[in-house]
Amino acid sequence: MAKRPKIKITLIDRKGPCGCHRGHKIGDSFDFDTQRGKLCPMAMHVAFPYIDILRYGGSIPNQPEG
Repeated sequence: MAKRPKIKITLIDRKGPCGCHRGHKIGDSFDFDTQRGKLCPMAMHVAFPYIDILRYGGSIPNQPEG
């Protein structure tokens, strides 16, 4: 069985004028395997489809490897 890739989530933008209700800021990073419970539900909602693609060996179009 292949080893699952490590997933690091880094917040790079925000939508709207208000800050995150959990206090996240642009530049905050999270290890998906060990810190996913700390990530606000809205950020997880946006990130999860990409995480799923990467976990199953896919790649994100127009993104550098890694």
